[in-house]
Amino acid sequence: MKKRLLGVLLVTCVTFGLHAQKIMGYYPTYSEVTEIQWDHYTDLAYAFIEPNWNGTLEVNAASNQSDKYRQSHWESFRTGCTNNGVKCHISVGGADKSTTLANVAANSTYRATFVAEIVKFVAGDHPNNNVPLAGMDIDWEFPEQVGTIANHYTLLKDLRAALDTRGTQDGRYYELGIAVGGTTPNMPFNAANYHTDYFNPDVINYIDYCFQMNYDLGYMNYANNHHSSLKGMTDAFSYYVNTLKWPANKILMGIPFYGRGSSNTNSTENYVNFASSAAYNDADGVYNGWTYNSKPVIEDKVAHLCSNQAGGVLIWEVTSDSKNSSLSLGKVIKDAFDNSCESLACSQPALGNDKSICEDPVTLSAGVTLQSDESIKWYKNGSVIGGATSSTYSATEAATYKAEITTNQGCKKTDEIVVKQSGDIQATPTNSGKFCASGTTKSVTINVTGGGGFYNFYDSKEGSSVISSGESLVVDKDLISEGSSKTFYVEEAAGSVTTLGLSEKPTKKSSWANLTEDLGWNNHNQVFSTYSKVTLKSIDFLFGYIGDQEHTLSIKILKYGTSEIVYNKTFTYPDYGSANWSAMNTVVLDVELPKGQYELATIGSKMLIWQTVNDSGDDLDYNSWSEPGVASLDGAISPDNPSWGVYKNANQGTFNWKFSTGEEGSAACGRVPVFVEHESCDNNDGSDNGDGNSGDNGDGNNGDGDNGENTVENIITQTLAIYPNPAHDNLNVSFEMKSADNVYLNIYNAVGVLVNSAKLSNTIGDQFVSFDTSVMSGGLYFIKVQTSTGSITKTISIVK
Repeated sequence: MKKRLLGVLLVTCVTFGLHAQKIMGYYPTYSEVTEIQWDHYTDLAYAFIEPNWNGTLEVNAASNQSDKYRQSHWESFRTGCTNNGVKCHISVGGADKSTTLANVAANSTYRATFVAEIVKFVAGDHPNNNVPLAGMDIDWEFPEQVGTIANHYTLLKDLRAALDTRGTQDGRYYELGIAVGGTTPNMPFNAANYHTDYFNPDVINYIDYCFQMNYDLGYMNYANNHHSSLKGMTDAFSYYVNTLKWPANKILMGIPFYGRGSSNTNSTENYVNFASSAAYNDADGVYNGWTYNSKPVIEDKVAHLCSNQAGGVLIWEVTSDSKNSSLSLGKVIKDAFDNSCESLACSQPALGNDKSICEDPVTLSAGVTLQSDESIKWYKNGSVIGGATSSTYSATEAATYKAEITTNQGCKKTDEIVVKQSGDIQATPTNSGKFCASGTTKSVTINVTGGGGFYNFYDSKEGSSVISSGESLVVDKDLISEGSSKTFYVEEAAGSVTTLGLSEKPTKKSSWANLTEDLGWNNHNQVFSTYSKVTLKSIDFLFGYIGDQEHTLSIKILKYGTSEIVYNKTFTYPDYGSANWSAMNTVVLDVELPKGQYELATIGSKMLIWQTVNDSGDDLDYNSWSEPGVASLDGAISPDNPSWGVYKNANQGTFNWKFSTGEEGSAACGRVPVFVEHESCDNNDGSDNGDGNSGDNGDGNNGDGDNGENTVENIITQTLAIYPNPAHDNLNVSFEMKSADNVYLNIYNAVGVLVNSAKLSNTIGDQFVSFDTSVMSGGLYFIKVQTSTGSITKTISIVK
């Protein structure tokens, strides 16, 4: 990357558009996340984070150290990538920080530490990153000696092996790339060394992508001392493909968003600082003394890369672009790939949302009908699946799957999907699942962990209506009568959608608000809450037309009462026919939000929207715009007057908020059972001990057991063991009795029916009971060990 800017470990975010090529943009630590134009890129790179001398990651920089990795800065960037459909990677190195990387690579102990640390970071299993990334790359500038070249090669081999091992464990494929310098021996300038001398060519066997930094070449004798000309790119690309024999689809060529002087090649200027219509449209990217990549140059470069099936482009750096869409180079790149590569026509696979899998296979569909000249390949964790040549594939295990459609003319389009293992929720009742309505413990709460945090509760294994939905279920006498037990079942609510807010245009107290103007006190942010992890799928807006110009809707979502942005995207409507004026427009957000309270702002838009403000103070119907366990619309707030708090008499042009909970297929593994018992309340637990005398503990005292210190936990010590579990033909129970008492061992099936039992009379010391389970059906059971002072219930399973 550019000398001043490359210095730390680089984090990259990647998404795939309608073309197979990557558009990889680098984002430096010293810039602001709000400057990123997310929709221009398929990949984004956080530049950078660096290793310490011993191979650990340097993650403790102060908040004002803008040249370092900063935790809050990284989290904002990563969240932006996630919410805008951009996949994230991390890259290591950079021009002015590669010395540390070189020292780490040269020491086997430090290298092993670094490989372990960075792979955990990529996998989302690190204290500083808990979200899996798409991969990483190494930006070592440059290993110029024989020894450092060998160390570079060894480091890449070690990383590939570790990433593959972790990927197999996680059911994902983690990408690995390298950044290399821009010069090659076939360029006009006769140099002592070229950047292709600074790596072992066999490294291509261990990487997915090579990021060729094809800029800063003003000294290579191209016309006008151009530092990133079309000829410079085609020369370098030709050398890698034709001389080194590297696959074209692994090569991304560099495009700079800055200029260098044509007479003084050491001088630089970011494109945003000289962007104009003349500079943007200049034929060869030589304007006012600067050499750079203009719209015509970029279009010619992209056309060459498309026709030669290249991997795509990398950009240094994304915040140097103009935010004016009519001058944006990022938009030029995206449009050029869409147009140039689209001309190599073939079907675009569309695998849909990520899925979950249980015991039965999940059918993946490319969503296309293959044409006569098209063929399809399926990949699992980066490897081709043999024999998978139809437009559907039956996935039998968790992994990252990719569909790739190609033609003989060179078209290639891909899409990928993550299939995750389902059935990972756990349900646990309080108080060991026992309560007595007239006693101290009047209810039991079934708490659930795992999944998205929103669940459905049932009273049968299959069918039946939902008893309740939410994060937990309180079970009391209204659900179980005294002396009875019941098995409840829990599953994650899979893909259910809730719609909140206004559904149609109000007729009273409403008018058009011109968002191109400063509305002052009449500007309103919408306040809303989420009660579990949900996805805000879309919102409808009423748009008004303000003349023959480009219209934009800017949407920001912030954590309530803070300046922390969790979503930021601008939607563009370039002409009259691109939006429904004075009618509903569905704006798709697809932003995942954890439990919390948020604000939605439209400041910065260039649009009329239909605003409702009841000046008389009459509230809108916010109280009804709520779904328990999912979300609520809470009201509005004035960003200029936060002291006003949340008020319920304004709506900033939003309609039909759609929230979804869970994931497609998340209930695939069925319902998780939980056993709960409403005990009799006669002076002790009084539960049925299995001898037919309900409430009688077997000592002739009809439940008047010892309520002192000799609790069941004290009598049956920590020696309780139940094995094997799962059981097949026999189930053994062993424990030690601290003091003499009667012990009852009862086995219940999943619906609470007693199926086996044993009784030990006035026993003390080591105990052993064996049950014959050969005649029992396979499934989930509960074993209850009871004394006069209480009971312990454990879950067991029988397999056949």
